[in-house]
Amino acid sequence: MTARKNRVSSPVLDGSSHLSGPQGPKPRDWDSGWERTARKVSHPPCGPSRGHVHPATMERPHSCLSVHQTDDPVCLDRVGGRSPRSLQSTYFSFSPCVSRSKCLPHSLSSPRPAGQCKRGESCNFMMRLFGGLIRPLQNKIICQILQHLSEITQAQRCCLSMTTVDKTGVKCLGSLFQSDEESVYGYTQAEWDKCIMGYVVSTGRPLNISDAREVINDVCSVSSLIWPYSQFRSLVLLELAQLVSNDYPSVDDMLIKLAAFILPVTKAQFCTVFISDDSSTVVQELIQFMDNDSLLKQKGCCVCLLLTVKHETAYTFFFFTFLRIGVCQLVNKMPFTETEVFSRADEHFLEDFAVYCALGLQKFNAQQRADKTRVLSYQISALQEEIDALEEAVIPSADVFSLLDFGFSDFDMSQTAMTQAVVRMFLDLNLPQEFNIDYKTLCQWVLSIQKCYRSNVVYHNWSHALRTAQCMFAMLQTKELKSNFSSLEVLALMIASLCHDLDHRGVNNSFIERSNQPLAQLYGHSSLEHHHYDMCLLILNNPGSQILSSLSLNEYRACVQMIEKNILATDLAIYIEKRTNFFKLAQSNSCLWTEEGHRELLRSMLMTASDICAITKPWPVQKRIAELVATEFFAQGDREKYELNIQPMHVMDRENSTRLPHMQVDYIDGICSPLFEALASICESCSPLKEGCRRNRKHWQQLADGGEEEERIKIKGKTDGEREEAS
Repeated sequence: MTARKNRVSSPVLDGSSHLSGPQGPKPRDWDSGWERTARKVSHPPCGPSRGHVHPATMERPHSCLSVHQTDDPVCLDRVGGRSPRSLQSTYFSFSPCVSRSKCLPHSLSSPRPAGQCKRGESCNFMMRLFGGLIRPLQNKIICQILQHLSEITQAQRCCLSMTTVDKTGVKCLGSLFQSDEESVYGYTQAEWDKCIMGYVVSTGRPLNISDAREVINDVCSVSSLIWPYSQFRSLVLLELAQLVSNDYPSVDDMLIKLAAFILPVTKAQFCTVFISDDSSTVVQELIQFMDNDSLLKQKGCCVCLLLTVKHETAYTFFFFTFLRIGVCQLVNKMPFTETEVFSRADEHFLEDFAVYCALGLQKFNAQQRADKTRVLSYQISALQEEIDALEEAVIPSADVFSLLDFGFSDFDMSQTAMTQAVVRMFLDLNLPQEFNIDYKTLCQWVLSIQKCYRSNVVYHNWSHALRTAQCMFAMLQTKELKSNFSSLEVLALMIASLCHDLDHRGVNNSFIERSNQPLAQLYGHSSLEHHHYDMCLLILNNPGSQILSSLSLNEYRACVQMIEKNILATDLAIYIEKRTNFFKLAQSNSCLWTEEGHRELLRSMLMTASDICAITKPWPVQKRIAELVATEFFAQGDREKYELNIQPMHVMDRENSTRLPHMQVDYIDGICSPLFEALASICESCSPLKEGCRRNRKHWQQLADGGEEEERIKIKGKTDGEREEAS
């Protein structure tokens, strides 16, 4: 409700309608969502509504500065295609549909006479109008009410707009009624009323403008009237941040929301966002688009930002989303604006828009990765029934499982007993008490490790992980190592030994590289070992399996670094590089426990010794494990021969299966014996490993010699037979 020289708009108590005063031209800097709603539908002052604004067109976040999309955005792919590397352009068009009237707009310079109501306190006009009203209100009656209110308040004009609720539950303006039924006001004046009343709806507070003529002459918006530019820009930034914080089903939906917000702020007709993975593509396609765009040819008004990106570098208005670049573009000022070119303030708003587009894309990409991680987390998590069963089970002692015996074998153990054996090793090393590891968390972590070993792999499976961890446990319980390694080193060694072959595929690094698998492209070298380490971290960070959560930041970093080095040490290529220095230390008896480099080298050798400990097992166990290894190797050789069309190494060629004893002897002499002998010289308690390796070499050598003798007999018999035939 507004007097002649001032304007007031106030929310109705029941929330069903809003009143406003005289009309004025369209504001310049701010256009609310309810203003754009009026562009869709024009109403006669007292006639029936010509259309209904569908609630779907009133989507907006809950904020006094929010805007909503009035027209369905038209997404144009100007360059064709939607491939990840093709240029994508999204057009957001907001073209108002304005109804024209045969009546001229009411002039503010010739206000109609207004006076107080002659009825005074005894006025029963409203009581007669509403008291006995049975039929619904008609438009003519509403106009009479507005005319009466204008007389009472001595206002030049009185407007009423019914409110509706969009699909988000937020109130917004609907049909507009005016006190002068013979006047149809122009597009600009109608928008001015809608903008004021829209502000009242969004804030719930009355608005009283003392000098409406000055506001109209300055073409100033309600928002800029209330706030200075700096505060207004801050509110725009807050609204952009609110929009970015929401969740969206797709990138297009997010950009539509952001574009729908920035358009009324800058009074632009169109907003275009280009996204591309290639900088040259986006520049070339943008130039081609701008050359062919009819809108630019009409007025040639465009403000555009070219955005480039570098790693971990984000400039003020750069479109930052990993290594992608993009372009944000505003085209053409809306009609009825003071100027047809974009101002410096518009450039600032576009810079802000670009930054929040980048943040939104970054958030969307992070959300997608988080969703994938949640799926992966489900896949690597153990069943709750298994966790409860292990937690409630009575764990047998280490003697029951023979965990301190270097001749340990798991062939007769059940899966339940194997997981209990791992828990027993951690308990006997006092690790849960030392690092405040929750017992249920420990159980879930062990079961998750077991689940991430592939059951269809013949040798590099859960059984191999258990044997490796048991050998490490037995060595760490010896007096030399137990007294020199810290608890944190013991924890890192046990975790690494149990996780060192997680998700092994049954092939080696050479096959990964030759077949050009993603792991080779991702890591380059030691592909499998890096993958095992990443899987280890994934499980350690999986909710419910975070056994390192109680460590301090420094302890956690040190532990994770040791785990990584320990797992990488199981790559035999790295072992061969490091073993020369270790052998020198062992021969000269110069290994210093106070030297961190010596300790790290010893930890690496312990990892390799645990990994190849099968060669030290009692002969029946060793022979059976060797056959498992050969089966896995020969399967890889078959794949190399028939899938990759290459000749496999002799140890993986099935044609050399009869030479397994010879290959085992070479393996012991080249890899195993030197390591166990050097290790025994530093840690005498590890001598059983050296002795077991020697015994098994004798067995393999006997088989090799026996095989050669049998081969000589076969050859001799064949030769004798040929001679008899010749005679």
